[in-house]
Amino acid sequence: MTFFRFPFAMFLVAGMLTGCASEGPVTATNDTRPCATNFAVKGSFVAGQTFTSFEERPGANKTVVYERVAGSLKTKGYNVTNTNKDLGTISALNPIIMGKGARATLNVAVSDSQNRVRVDTTFVIPGLTSTSTSAVRDEFCVILRDAFSTT
Repeated sequence: MTFFRFPFAMFLVAGMLTGCASEGPVTATNDTRPCATNFAVKGSFVAGQTFTSFEERPGANKTVVYERVAGSLKTKGYNVTNTNKDLGTISALNPIIMGKGARATLNVAVSDSQNRVRVDTTFVIPGLTSTSTSAVRDEFCVILRDAFSTT
């Protein structure tokens, strides 16, 4: 009986590692918001994961959108480590609970082209760290909502 344990264990581990790898859109089936339909996850639990989303709006002002995003992140308690208004970029680090000094990086880029403003969000977590995919998607949706709010 011990002969079959090792192959089965290897099959199980290989399946888990393959199953943890994800690439492409990951959306809630009934969520039609651009932040959710444009949401994607790449990577794996072992290698680390990158979560991305974006939203575009015609007629928006890049400077106003950038300031809204920066204010929103600071209000939410993000540790904003770098901003470049000219490039439209904001970077923030978050300590990982029980991560022994590891940090997760949030990057936001605001760009404009042909009378449209686009906000890209990217959240990167190191390998052997996990988070709730739906929580990241929901946080991206809040950031993008704040970016394009009219109040």
